[in-house]
Amino acid sequence: MKPAKPLVEYFKPNPTNDQDFWNTDLNCYHISGFAILPDIFALNPEKILDLGCGYNEFKKYFPHLIGIDLANDHADIKGDFLDYECEDESIDVLLALGSINFGSHDLVDKQIAWMTRKLKKGGTMFIRVNPAEAPDESIQEKFYIWTVEDIYNFSIKYNLKIKDNTLKLEDRIPSEYIRGGPGFANCKLYWQYVKQ
Repeated sequence: MKPAKPLVEYFKPNPTNDQDFWNTDLNCYHISGFAILPDIFALNPEKILDLGCGYNEFKKYFPHLIGIDLANDHADIKGDFLDYECEDESIDVLLALGSINFGSHDLVDKQIAWMTRKLKKGGTMFIRVNPAEAPDESIQEKFYIWTVEDIYNFSIKYNLKIKDNTLKLEDRIPSEYIRGGPGFANCKLYWQYVKQ
């Protein structure tokens, strides 16, 4: 199932969409931005997928990483990651840092199922999501509001362990990176799943 065109259009540069917003400095995420690099390096991964990679900023640290994004031309593959074909249980690390915030619960479930299927046993997912309203009313119905209960329910359903001490509520800093309005609030949920 491909995302609705309005959502894809939302991420494309255009006069009414500040593309610089999507080029946010990952240093503003003190837990889930570049701060995760030591955790990834420690895993010594051979295959990494960055789902919703945006400007593909992790590529410079992991040249073998494949970045997939719906709309950003800096991605290695432009499109829906659900359409990306690779062998099951072939990926060591999956990054989904803000990319599984959209669509219905059924779509998010389908995305987590896909990620779980592609991840090797013992592989790690690094996930950051938005537990707030959509940043723009035009995509409100397409925006998924995560809860801690969702995180635990998916872990049970897909036999994923929440890595010790990784489930955190992160305050995004500095404040000038925050888009106006109640959506895209400062707080984000971040955690790591390990496939059992």
